[in-house]
Amino acid sequence: MPSYDMSKSPNYHANITGWTDAESYTENATSIDFFHQAIHYMGTYDYTLALEWWDSKNGIWKAVELQDGYMAYKVTKYFYLAGKPAGSYRMTGYYTPEGRSTTYINRTPAFIVKR
Repeated sequence: MPSYDMSKSPNYHANITGWTDAESYTENATSIDFFHQAIHYMGTYDYTLALEWWDSKNGIWKAVELQDGYMAYKVTKYFYLAGKPAGSYRMTGYYTPEGRSTTYINRTPAFIVKR
């Protein structure tokens, strides 16, 4: 299952881990379940998760869905696939520790969604 990868992340936070529920998604898949958590309790984090799709026509990653919230330990989020195109996707998490202005960016490698 694709999980956060330091080499794919521009400002990686080593205390946050995250992963999808599958390596790839078939035509019958209804959602991408994404689990993320703090490895050690270090206070709360505000976060935004972006489900990003590779737009090969324009050569860019596009956010097709955003979900935000806060967490102290772990949270599962569900990204429903209805109406989303087939192709390469990745998850990007933006994390800001409570009381700080620094935002950390953790990212998974790409994975395939068939439609």
